[in-house]
Amino acid sequence: MWKFAGYYMLFFLAGLQSIPASTREAAIVEGATRTQVFFKVTLPLLRPTLSFVITTALIYSITQIDHVAVMTRGGPDNATTVLLYYIQNLAWDTHDLGKASAATFLTLAGLFAFSLINLKLLEKGAHYER
Repeated sequence: MWKFAGYYMLFFLAGLQSIPASTREAAIVEGATRTQVFFKVTLPLLRPTLSFVITTALIYSITQIDHVAVMTRGGPDNATTVLLYYIQNLAWDTHDLGKASAATFLTLAGLFAFSLINLKLLEKGAHYER
């Protein structure tokens, strides 16, 4: 997840640059403090960017298997086993394709549900005109 921090920062930079300066200036003229401007103006207008970054980061973190497979192969007593590595072990090591398919389906269903909830909650009220 931290590997892509710079990548995600580019999205936040683009989101911050898309917020009109007049919006922040209007809040300051109305007497808002810097903290209020951030929480009441900037953060709500960054909701679409935040939604995209959170969804992308979650999907990426769930699909990571290469580091675990190469470095620890699940670690001592499965301490570093991630979900995708567990599914791979079910399918290839124990040949339990039914459980592997069920775990894959539940993972995809969970990601889909999270993505929908994330889009509904974070994109609500985040649209503005230039």
